[in-house]
Amino acid sequence: MSGAPVDIDSIRAARGAAREIDLSSGGSSPESDAPPQPPPSGASTPGSDESTADDALCPLVPVTPLGVSRQTYYYLDAMGHLISIHAEKLGRSTIESLFQDKAFLLDQFWPRRSQNKNTGEWEIVGWKPEAARRWLQIAAAKRGAWNPQDRVRGRGAWCDADGSLVLHLGDQLVVVHPDGAIDLRDPGVVGELVYPLGPRLPRPASKRAAAGPDGPAADLLRALKTWAWRRPDIDPYLLLGWIGAALLGGALRWRPVVWLTGGHGTGKSTLQELLRYLFGPGGLLQSSDATPAGIRQVQGHDSLPVAIDEAEPDGEGNNNRINAQIKLARDAASGAISVRGGAGHEPQKFTLQCATLFSSILIPPLLPQDASRLAILQLDQIDPSQSLPDLSPEAIGKIGQQLLRRLINGWARWPVVLESYRAALWRVGHSHRGQDVFGTLLAMSELLLYDANPEPSACDVWADHLAASGLSELDNTLHDEHACLNHLLSTSWASIHDRKSMPIGSWAACAAGQLPDGPDSGIAARLLLEIGLKVVWERNQGGAIESWLAVANTHAGLAKVFQNSRWASRPGTGGGWVQALLRLPGARRPVGRDGKPKTIWFGCACKGIIIPSDFWLPERGQAETAPPPPPLDV
Repeated sequence: MSGAPVDIDSIRAARGAAREIDLSSGGSSPESDAPPQPPPSGASTPGSDESTADDALCPLVPVTPLGVSRQTYYYLDAMGHLISIHAEKLGRSTIESLFQDKAFLLDQFWPRRSQNKNTGEWEIVGWKPEAARRWLQIAAAKRGAWNPQDRVRGRGAWCDADGSLVLHLGDQLVVVHPDGAIDLRDPGVVGELVYPLGPRLPRPASKRAAAGPDGPAADLLRALKTWAWRRPDIDPYLLLGWIGAALLGGALRWRPVVWLTGGHGTGKSTLQELLRYLFGPGGLLQSSDATPAGIRQVQGHDSLPVAIDEAEPDGEGNNNRINAQIKLARDAASGAISVRGGAGHEPQKFTLQCATLFSSILIPPLLPQDASRLAILQLDQIDPSQSLPDLSPEAIGKIGQQLLRRLINGWARWPVVLESYRAALWRVGHSHRGQDVFGTLLAMSELLLYDANPEPSACDVWADHLAASGLSELDNTLHDEHACLNHLLSTSWASIHDRKSMPIGSWAACAAGQLPDGPDSGIAARLLLEIGLKVVWERNQGGAIESWLAVANTHAGLAKVFQNSRWASRPGTGGGWVQALLRLPGARRPVGRDGKPKTIWFGCACKGIIIPSDFWLPERGQAETAPPPPPLDV
């Protein structure tokens, strides 16, 4: 076809008119507006059979092509939602849904014409799905390879490369620059990132919120103190800090996990209710029966906080459901990537970056890597005479908006405040992980309560209250190698001679002649061989003889000891216990004079490791019997 070019100005005017419709005032819908005049008869259009995806059309089409990954195309629809479409699904109804309320423009971009028999004029009678499909596919392909991983930011808080805080409130972006300047933007494509439209979240307070005793954080803290905390001078502040961390979620390097625990009548569910009002409608993913897959799907690309109530261990002891939830919280704390298979062999990647809170009567057994990532806040029975705070959704919701405003205004101070508390916690023995957890909670509490940066002496006072040596959170936390050794030494083993049963650690002490009133050392030594253990002696550099516990790399007896544990072995392979125990300070693989690994006799010859006596013999001063003559060659 030939003729005049498309009347682009008329299409642009139509789109502008569609944008200016005031839905709140009950304005007319785009469908009732007069459509733009079609191009003159015979005009060449971008949707004609001869056309390609003309870049000049991209600013006019309300659908934003993002790119393509294999057979999957990505777009922002006319409203701003992120849409992924497999090639075979890009049909008429799908294209109409991409255009949403701008679907009337399809007739103008890719018109289907018919000649009026009476007048001879060519009239638009519809649109060409095949032409629209072709244009959409080519336009996405021109953007290149693309996938949502690390490109899409949903609702919640985020941090840009320049240190800016970006709050995605669903239908609006609040950008807080490092110098404190604040910009408002619409969702959409911002540089290399995509902020899709989402359900509206509560806005920050319109005015700067006060600090100190008259501020919203102090009001909330007074409400939190009405609960009977086991550590009343610490726990309300830590929960306040978690609330701040939850509001900023994806903008933080670390998002701590908090566990509320207490018996019936301690107010756990009431606290969960307070949190729901505080974060406002849609601001908190809250459930008492959530699966990790469900949390991932509901959360999507958002960084909103998660609160799981009734996270109780099950009666059978496997705790599969809660363990999976804990692992998800662990991944979300650091922003670890989870990869899952998807339909059509398209892998699905999930990166959760959100703060998590659990509440339960009992806390299930936790692995060391999980226990080190959370703060445990214990509740006692509430005094019946104690009046609870006003829990009206309106009053608590207003406090939540004011807290968010305080975080916006205090964002520039965040790095300094955080490092002040991390340094103080390091001085009282906290590991890097402890500094991440408690440093973030304390720094967030500080940011919400005060305008000035904390004095080092104030940080030291808090650090003394949370010294690593006195925290209940760390009471049962062992490094993996120590937990493995404890499992080995505390496992009970019976002698086949007299059925006498003792912990393996006691049998080892007997074999070394270091347990008074114990069985004969020879009997103990033979029993250890059944397990895959052996007491050996070596002369140190000073000439003194030292005892070591030799542990076989592969042995049926040790396989029974570690069965169903995380250090278990498979038939014909080395046990996981070797990797763990070799991390103990001083543990090593014995070598001969030629420098090569030495074989040890455990009833069969095999390789092994040796562990210093400090880890498995009774404390100094308790040994009363002399060791047997030392065989110096292991």
